[in-house]
This record gives sequence, structure tokens and C-alpha cells, in this order.
Amino acid sequence: PAGSAIIATNASGATTTLTASCANYAGATVTITAPSAGTIVVEANSNMRLDHTAGTTDDLWLAIGTTNADCGDSYNAMQWTIPAANPTHGWSPYSFTVRRSFAVAAGTYTYYLNGYMNSGAAGDVFYWAALHATFYR
Repeated sequence: PAGSAIIATNASGATTTLTASCANYAGATVTITAPSAGTIVVEANSNMRLDHTAGTTDDLWLAIGTTNADCGDSYNAMQWTIPAANPTHGWSPYSFTVRRSFAVAAGTYTYYLNGYMNSGAAGDVFYWAALHATFYR
């Protein structure tokens, strides 16, 4: 029904290098205040620049976290794999969407777009992202 949702957005254009450790995309956070108990759904639309080398599997994981080092679990994370058999290509752009919902009480919450490379080339980066948080009663 009308009036039952509150929306917050934020975008980041900083470039952050992905590593083998879970890390936050610099500036890719969104904060929202829930006036009562309900559900917050957070969605991140991101652009990544991946550098693939034939013979190496690139395995990227993205997640919406409650801290800047929370990469969630496999149920709440998005995985993207470029098989080792694919030909070499440098700095190709890929767009991804990851979404996660949270049951919340009244209060203010901040969520983070996090990620890591499970395997792949050094130098893959977060290039751009927009986060949207929506509160539903």
C-alpha cells in the first residue's frame, strides 16, 4: 500500500581493487532508518572490471553485508565465474546485481557492498556501484 515503504540510495565511483579477502567497495554503503519492525531489502547494482587470463579461473563473489567485512554466505552472495578455458581478455566490464533482505526492528541500519576474488587475476576492481535500501512494514 502507498506510504508503506521508505527508500534510501547511495552511489560510489571510487575504484577499489579486489583481493582474496572480503573487503568493502570504498563508499558503497547505504544507510536507512526503519520507523518500526519490518523488512529492509538492499540491492546493489555494480560494474566490475575483470582481467581474465586463459588457463586461470576467475571466481568473483559479491554480497550485501552488515559490516564492511561481511561477505555473507553462499545463500546471500552472488558468484560469477569465468572458466579457465575462456580466451584471455583484458579489463572487460561486467555488470552485476546482488540483493539481500533483513528482518529489522526500529532503528538506523547501514549496509555495505562487499566482495572478493576466490581465484583469478590480481588487479580486478570494483568500478562503480549504486545501492538502494527499501524498508517495508
